[in-house]
Amino acid sequence: MSITSSLVTPEAFVYACGVGALVLLWRWATDPLRRVPGPFLARWTPFWLMYYARRGDRYLAVHEAHQKYGPVIRIAPWHISFASPDAPSRVYAQGSAALDKSPFYRAFYVQGTESLFSTQNRALHSSKRRLLSQPFSYQSIRGFESFMRESLGRFVLRVDRICSGDQFGDAVRVGGVMDALLWFNYLAFDIMSDLAFGEPLGMVNKGSDVLPAESKDGTIFEEHAAALVDQRGRTAAVVGLAPIVEEYTKMLPIPFITAGSKSTKSLSRIATRCVKHRVESGVTRDDMLERLIEGVREKEGGTGSQEEVVTEAMLLLTAGADTTANSLTAILFYILTHPDVHAKTVRLQSSIELETITDSLPLHEQIKSLPYMNATIEEGLRLFATNAFGLPRVVGPEGFEMDGVSVPSGCEVSAPAYTIQRDPRIWGEDAEEYRPERWIEEGGGGLKKHMLTFGSGPRACIGKNLAYIQMQLALATVLLRYEFTMQPDVTELRSVEGFMHRPLELWLAVKRRGMKA
Repeated sequence: MSITSSLVTPEAFVYACGVGALVLLWRWATDPLRRVPGPFLARWTPFWLMYYARRGDRYLAVHEAHQKYGPVIRIAPWHISFASPDAPSRVYAQGSAALDKSPFYRAFYVQGTESLFSTQNRALHSSKRRLLSQPFSYQSIRGFESFMRESLGRFVLRVDRICSGDQFGDAVRVGGVMDALLWFNYLAFDIMSDLAFGEPLGMVNKGSDVLPAESKDGTIFEEHAAALVDQRGRTAAVVGLAPIVEEYTKMLPIPFITAGSKSTKSLSRIATRCVKHRVESGVTRDDMLERLIEGVREKEGGTGSQEEVVTEAMLLLTAGADTTANSLTAILFYILTHPDVHAKTVRLQSSIELETITDSLPLHEQIKSLPYMNATIEEGLRLFATNAFGLPRVVGPEGFEMDGVSVPSGCEVSAPAYTIQRDPRIWGEDAEEYRPERWIEEGGGGLKKHMLTFGSGPRACIGKNLAYIQMQLALATVLLRYEFTMQPDVTELRSVEGFMHRPLELWLAVKRRGMKA
């Protein structure tokens, strides 16, 4: 009898099963989280979460698990999701109670360089935040409004051409029909690149997101920027769930993973080319890139580098443009599918200095305090959270206790935005309905503490003010200037989740309103 045949005897098989059962029993008995409910597979492996992340609907899987098992569930062997109304303030606490970002964010390093978003190091994060806090302050961003308006002006000229029947660009069909998602992407990328690199990428003028990238040997080639951002986010959202093997997964010949690595490199090359062009041109302009370059140069000990400038500029471009375009698309969809909201929004906006607004583009000063328009934005961000899943935090040495569950050091905790922003305990029985009025009714001002669209706590999105100003300007402009009609085959806003939750498309017929051009 050979050694191989002796290893596959019935006795050996039974013995192996017995050992395996004992190992599982020991693991269960010593598991401090064994009493936390959740999907069976999630108790033993991160692959339950990775499966849905790869499929593009992790947020829905977690939401459905919460509906089935309750407000505290286990979504991976060492990851607990909290969905109670108090979860955001505890999981994303400020001050001494703040939790660090988890190793999940290593998947977002740019060729080994950490950014404000991806770093887990508190000291490094504080340093980077100080570097960017002044350019991202509300007053500084108000000073950048002229740059935003220039891009917005080019945008409406192109949409005017679409209204006239011109099949201009990649996202236009016969009869004045446009994909609002792609056109909002072009606008947002142009605005953010103008601020991050010193000049717009020209997507609006081209009606396309194709951009030149430069390889290490100086070869110039073209890439679809929006697709790169999406692929990078989708891959990182999966491999980040297994940080122990994250570096090794990049070496695997799996198309989904290699595409993610390639997209990160391509985006870095686009950013490098833009920063290099700006620096070599000798042009100085009071914008975010100029302040970023100055800040890096002035860092104590001269530790800053061009790689740091490129990494942060790339973050500004990808995170800022993607979030704004996705949010604008969702907000416009909700407004157009609620005719009463649409009519009220246009009517109230039109009452504010009508002649000035219709002759040109609205100024932010004119529209920033329109309560109902701001309510339509907040309600859209609530129902369509671009950060739909719970952003993970790692528990420190002191442990974490909430809702009767004690989570030991080293485990991860999160609060899922999609679930919390639809919780009837917070939003009422109509939590699933798009109703902007909830934000301007009595008590509406207290609802913002439950919003996680831009994160919460010390690691909240630094670009929140910039995103709001862009959304206010763009939304007021398109609703006052154009009439939109939903296409007959559009009955829902189809979406997919990578790192960001984004619509797939939104095709609309568009025409100019009967106003003076």
